[in-house]
Amino acid sequence: MMHASLPRRRGRSTSSNPTYWNHTVGSCCEYAAWVGAVPEPMLAVPGRPPTDGWAYEVKWDGARCAARCTTKGCRLYSRSGRNMSTSFPEVIDGLLSAAARSGHEFVVDGELVVLSPATGIPDFAALARRLHRPRPSAQLQQELPVTYIIFDVTEIDGMPVTGRTYVERRQLLGNLGLESPRLQIPPFWTSDDVDPEQLLAAIEEKGGEGLLSKRLSSSYTPGRSRSWIKTVVRLQTEGIVIGHLAGRGPHATTFGSLILGAYTEQRTMRWIGCVGTGFTNAARREIRSALDQITQPGSPLGPTVPRELITATWVHPVLVASIEYREVTASGILRHPSFRGIRTDIEPSQVKVPEPDW
Repeated sequence: MMHASLPRRRGRSTSSNPTYWNHTVGSCCEYAAWVGAVPEPMLAVPGRPPTDGWAYEVKWDGARCAARCTTKGCRLYSRSGRNMSTSFPEVIDGLLSAAARSGHEFVVDGELVVLSPATGIPDFAALARRLHRPRPSAQLQQELPVTYIIFDVTEIDGMPVTGRTYVERRQLLGNLGLESPRLQIPPFWTSDDVDPEQLLAAIEEKGGEGLLSKRLSSSYTPGRSRSWIKTVVRLQTEGIVIGHLAGRGPHATTFGSLILGAYTEQRTMRWIGCVGTGFTNAARREIRSALDQITQPGSPLGPTVPRELITATWVHPVLVASIEYREVTASGILRHPSFRGIRTDIEPSQVKVPEPDW
């Protein structure tokens, strides 16, 4: 595992296919009536790791997910509230077994990941293949098993624990005894254990995504909070696919690049750049097949189209892409973007224009 040689830690630890895209446009998976089922997720703000009074966790490169387990069964919910239970049966099985062992009902928060067998590092491209399959085959589950990294608990036996401190919630989570091959409780450190900058450097050396700093005294509150701070090694964002530009040579039958947009605070669509690298040939074919089903005559950007996009083919803004990039230019364009995968756990309405991380 990635944390094997990191400093001594606190807390418990454990070592042309249309249905591919139906999840995204909403015809395969139901939306949960999730208000009240699980809390709105607590989200981190970007920044450098603070020192005194903070806990530090590895930032996992996956898909945010809350789980509710009751006597009636277990369900998984995406960050946007989508019921993802049928997509990850191995995680559901793990949760059902854990709930039976613990004798408790609970709501937990965490991240779905596919861990590389060689390094223990999350592989988001592999996870993206699972996100698109509402009912994965047994072969796919064996080839790309999903692990649920559980880092918080918000309810136990019908009683909310969101008002408890981070330290108290982590203790309650550890006492549930949820660890199993498909469920892991990650470790955490404090400034008494490690210098956070050194920990971040160790994570970067091992190929990890970054560090999460969480205030020891903080409660669990919905939305973005300065009590959680994320420090990433490589900058990442989401972009809405709003069109594509023609490809040449080997890419002539698919596309040259995807045109990306995001919403401003005023809810208008803004162009944030084009991405033409990071795709496998199979991904290009599948994405092109999906794009052909959602073309539209006009630009989602409105009547004013940048000169670079005059020859674009436009699509309805329903697909969300995960993008890695170096920086955001002064004009708001992603510099050196690279495609990581299509996200079905995030709705287009949630994608905002990226800002510098610090």
